[in-house]
Amino acid sequence: SYIRREQSMKDVFNELVGGGPEDKYEEFILRSAVYWPEKINVPLIIGHGGNDWRVDKSQASTMVKKLEESGKEVLFKYYGNADHSLSDTNFFSEIINWFKLHPIAASNP
Repeated sequence: SYIRREQSMKDVFNELVGGGPEDKYEEFILRSAVYWPEKINVPLIIGHGGNDWRVDKSQASTMVKKLEESGKEVLFKYYGNADHSLSDTNFFSEIINWFKLHPIAASNP
């Protein structure tokens, strides 16, 4: 949530949105997929590290739950000792495997 974010991230939100959620609540809702998971029509893989200093696990878990409740295909990979970068994990190979199982469909011109 916004409250748990470090000030540098709040500054980015304020610049992009024009204020915080207390001032621009509807703008934050429009930008937060957790409020409109039914509009997501691609399979997703979401990774999270237990030592993430930027995003609380509850945010990732809530997004996964909302996607599942909407009948979306989602894979959640949790790495208890990893930080925000998920370095020193196998997440990037998991992403490659995910794309092999879910190739991007070619669009017709």
